[in-house]
Amino acid sequence: MKISTEAANKLYDDLPPGFAKVLQERILEKLGKHFSLRMIYAVIQPGDERYNEVIIDEAILYRNELLKKNNDREEDILSPK
Repeated sequence: MKISTEAANKLYDDLPPGFAKVLQERILEKLGKHFSLRMIYAVIQPGDERYNEVIIDEAILYRNELLKKNNDREEDILSPK
């Protein structure tokens, strides 16, 4: 099942530069599957017709971890000690 263009755009925008290398390493470590950087970028790139559930799922997990880390950091800065 494909994700909407809107969701693909949001996911792509939320990921930091160099995300493909991180995803490549995470997928290889977790699942033992190797995807080329080109394939990862193609799947995450909005408007590209390629789709891979493993890559999309790992990109979502990575994005969620980054958002949580950022929110935790902000909370630490803003909360009075």
